Parts: sequence; structure tokens; C-alpha cells
Amino acid sequence: MATDILIYRMMQPSGLAILGFAIVIPFIFWRMLLGKSFSGVGFVPLAVGYASAALGLLIVAFTSSYFDFSKRVSIGLLQEGVRWSHVPGWTIYLALLMLVVVLPLLAAVGVPLAVLLIRRRMLNFSSITGVAITIWLGLTVVFWMTTFWISPESPVYGWHHSHRVQYFVMWLKSLLPGVALIGVPFLIGIMWASRSKPSATY
Repeated sequence: MATDILIYRMMQPSGLAILGFAIVIPFIFWRMLLGKSFSGVGFVPLAVGYASAALGLLIVAFTSSYFDFSKRVSIGLLQEGVRWSHVPGWTIYLALLMLVVVLPLLAAVGVPLAVLLIRRRMLNFSSITGVAITIWLGLTVVFWMTTFWISPESPVYGWHHSHRVQYFVMWLKSLLPGVALIGVPFLIGIMWASRSKPSATY
């Protein structure tokens, strides 16, 4: 499987180096975008944001794995006694796969948005809710439309063409856990850590 090859390469020294690079680059962006405001903010809020997002990512991966293997048990494809021997490994597998999408999105979208809200003193629960809904709908539209752009004439996508509304709803449901449990904690972590700094001046 292509995903197995991807995971294998991610575990190689070159893959680990790329992952490390993908984590370091956002901190450089953070420093550059904050400019003079950096002295009152520092790196701690971003680190807390990433830690919060990482926890959320593990929760999403674990939940998906749990329900997937529970479904297999319910339909008789897997024995109850061996379910928990699969869930932990599959959780790590899914988490690594999601990193391929999550890390670029946090760097390209999450970091600039957080900096913008901090500099305008607008990083609060209301703005985070609005940003989360906007990103959720925006990503849904992008992924939904990408299907038709990639192979508009392919019979593989026949159902998607004839059930576009249902397919859109499918993407909404698929992306909601990621936005709610990864994106939102990322911004809340940054908000909490930046507000906890008594010397923070933007």
C-alpha cells in the first residue's frame, strides 16, 4: 500500500529529518511574523499550541482506530479478545499519516492566523470559534472540489458526481474532528500561554 510505503519512509533518517524541519520552520515563521511583538510573546505560546494540537491528533487517531476495530468486531471480522492488540498500533499509524496534512496546515494557516489575532488583540474564544468554522468550511470546499478536478471523467467518482451534496456532507463530517480537536486546541493553547505571560505586550 502507498500509505505503508509513506510510513516506512517517514521512519527513515531522511523522513525524520523532514518531520523535524516541518516542526522547526513554523517557529521561524512565528519569530518573523511577530516582529517587535516577539519580545513580549516568545516561543512558549507556539510550543503550547503545538503540544495541544499533538494531544488532539492522538485523540482523533485513537478514536478513529477504536471505532474502526469495534465495527470489525461487531460484524464478525475480528475477535473481541484481539481488538486491543490492534488499536494502539493503528493509532500511531493514523497519527503519522495525519501529520503529513496537519503539519503543513498548522504552519501555513494556523501560525499566521494566530500571529494576526495576537497582534490585533483579538485572540479569544469568539475569534477562535469563527476561525475554526471558516477553516472547516473552507477545507471542506477545497477537498470536495479537488475530487472533481483530479479525475472529472473517471467512473470511480460516479457516485460523487451524482451525489454532490451527500459527498460534501461526508467531507464536513470527516474534517470536523480534526478542526475541533487539533485546530481549536492549537489556537486555545496559544491564547492561554500568551495571556499567562504577565509581560506580554503586543
